[in-house]
Amino acid sequence: MTNELLSGLEGLVALGKEGGLNMKPILLRVATDQFVSKRLHPAADIRQYEELALQLIPQADISSAVVVARHLGPHPEAPASVIEKLVDKAPEIAAAVFATAAKIDGGKLVERAEWGSMAEAVAIARRSTLDAKTTAALARRQETEVLCALAGNKDAPLDAHAKSYLLQRGRTDRELGHVLLARTDLQIDKSALFLLASTRQRAEMLAAARQTDNGARSEHKRLPQRDLDALADLAAAQKWGLFTIELAMRLGCDPRGVQQIIRDKSGEALAVALAALGMQPADAARIFLSSEPSIAHSVDRIRMLTRIASDLSVSAARHLLSAMLGHSLASDAPGYRRYEQAPDAAAVAARENTLRRAGSQQAPPPTRASRLAQQRP
Repeated sequence: MTNELLSGLEGLVALGKEGGLNMKPILLRVATDQFVSKRLHPAADIRQYEELALQLIPQADISSAVVVARHLGPHPEAPASVIEKLVDKAPEIAAAVFATAAKIDGGKLVERAEWGSMAEAVAIARRSTLDAKTTAALARRQETEVLCALAGNKDAPLDAHAKSYLLQRGRTDRELGHVLLARTDLQIDKSALFLLASTRQRAEMLAAARQTDNGARSEHKRLPQRDLDALADLAAAQKWGLFTIELAMRLGCDPRGVQQIIRDKSGEALAVALAALGMQPADAARIFLSSEPSIAHSVDRIRMLTRIASDLSVSAARHLLSAMLGHSLASDAPGYRRYEQAPDAAAVAARENTLRRAGSQQAPPPTRASRLAQQRP
């Protein structure tokens, strides 16, 4: 390599002197291309390339150094000092190095994983040789892009804490949630991602909830009929803000979390919430008949949703709902409280009603005659 390298570089140096150009970036790229063209080199050639590259890297522009990093990083005999020089030159160059299989000092990798630029962290999160410390550092990042790269890396050693954090973050981060749902190999309870899941994935979650059901429906007292009627009356009056507050009071959870349940267009999340109250199919049907037109105008859809509400025990439904909301439901939700007594009830109700009006105009609930007509062949 030595003679080939010197002859090629001498010509470029002479060209630079004659034209008054800075040929150092080009010299670096040519020397690197010649170095990586062979898999193995004599020790003398490696030292020569190392000395030359260390002299040229400080004078190289970012784009040239990025190209060098991409070419040199995967090479098995890439000098460690050159790799380190590239990593320390600029974040863009470091990200290019991290995206390869280059051997990186473990301490530096952890440091950049936690405190480096987003591009660096994303590149590190995609490496196939992550250790537990680096993975933990990445899991502490806040950027969606970093967490998605980490969650999508099947080789990343995710511990229980990292999995739990990613799941909770995925509840409100759609992009991350979809990455986690796509990981069929990841052994986690994906119930927290129910609202983001596809129809097939939701069916699997409901089936899993029924299988783990301990049949404890009888341990939970059914709500008094007047309370069930109150919920149905609020739904019939299209007072979904107050319905949200009332439902939250009965479940023993924050009304703001229930808002996402109510807004689920499929109605499946609401069916789970009604099952958590121990609501009977007839009472649940009254609520669905006042819901979104796509639900209220479909007999088959209402039957499917009432089946969900009736097939899940209270304990199974509460467990699934707790996962969706990201917190446990109160075990002793006060039965006497009403939406009028909820903190900030007016604000929450007004917001929910405003959001409903901002969407497509809801058609009035179907009459009994129209529902019978829909059932006719």
